[in-house]
Amino acid sequence: MLGFVHGMILLAGVGCAVLIKISTDKWQKLLLGFILVLGLTTLPVQAYLGSFHHYANPSNPYVYAHPVTDVFDITQRIEEVAQAHPDSHNIYIQVICPDDDYWPLPWYLRSFPNVGWWNQVDERTPAAPIIIASPSVETALKNKLDKLKNPYVPLFNLYKELRPQVELRGYVRKDLWDSYQQHEVQLILSQSGR
Repeated sequence: MLGFVHGMILLAGVGCAVLIKISTDKWQKLLLGFILVLGLTTLPVQAYLGSFHHYANPSNPYVYAHPVTDVFDITQRIEEVAQAHPDSHNIYIQVICPDDDYWPLPWYLRSFPNVGWWNQVDERTPAAPIIIASPSVETALKNKLDKLKNPYVPLFNLYKELRPQVELRGYVRKDLWDSYQQHEVQLILSQSGR
């Protein structure tokens, strides 16, 4: 999309030069110069707002499929739960998203060497202790998990998005979740001095 902007910038510069050149009156040139300066001052303001305030806002038309801030919550929760597992960062994690629509999770989960990336729920593959999935595969995933002896519970309390309007659901094996919660209670007690 940005390729045609260079031509538009050159065309705008030529247009401004022509407008100033064809202006005959001093007041016309002054008014035109004021309008051009006013127009140019809005550009840095828009760039600042787009880069630092609205960078994750879906209403920003120049957002390029970057993650929303929920990706940090997703990663942090996986990190915390993994600490309660005997394998820690070597825990097996499954990510199930049709059409490989899980970017940028590979980047955020790069410290976990045992992550499986799936396009669909595979009945023959054993379920991982932590599963991140697209809502579109939730029915098939729940059917698979319901057949297991050890139940799964939600990994997140709230709705989580990977990118604008790309929701993810998380599941964790109940015994691991219980272990995580005990670990959190012990951590709180040790910090409070009990």
